[in-house]
Amino acid sequence: LLHGRLVGADKGEQLAVGRKLHQSRHGELLPDWVQQLYYTASQCSDVLTYQLIEQIPPEHSQLAQKLRELIENFRFDRILELSQHSDQAMN
Repeated sequence: LLHGRLVGADKGEQLAVGRKLHQSRHGELLPDWVQQLYYTASQCSDVLTYQLIEQIPPEHSQLAQKLRELIENFRFDRILELSQHSDQAMN
């Protein structure tokens, strides 16, 4: 998932990223974390959003890096969209 592809990602790719937003080390759902991500992105808070990203397990480092790239490019709108898609992916 290169940054350019993520920004222009198709619906299937967005759903895949959304699913990853819900997974922990043990595959458990983390809806509270996703809600916090949505909230910090809606506030355009790079500091708080970076703090949440630091909680992502090492095995999902690629996801963490892509979220960091979105923040660096002020694409909080994409983070909001992806966190919304994560809810759809789990339903």
